[in-house]
Amino acid sequence: MRRRPPALSNSPGAVAFEPGRNLDWYVDRAGGYTQTGDQGHAYVTQPNGEREGVKRKTIFADRVPRPKPGASVYVPTLAAREAPSAR
Repeated sequence: MRRRPPALSNSPGAVAFEPGRNLDWYVDRAGGYTQTGDQGHAYVTQPNGEREGVKRKTIFADRVPRPKPGASVYVPTLAAREAPSAR
């Protein structure tokens, strides 16, 4: 199966389904997060319509969803005040 591309990766495109892989793996295969991609608010829309977001933690392991066949991965844009400056 193929995945919809994340909105903000360096090379958006479909990525073949690999069982057991998480959202970060799929974003990495699509070229990784861009400077304006919001890693903390990326999410997966599963085929049944359920949306599962990333939970980034400081001390314990992050909770990163695992897409199912037919899921879509989305990476939103950082808010303007959070985006890196273009100097």
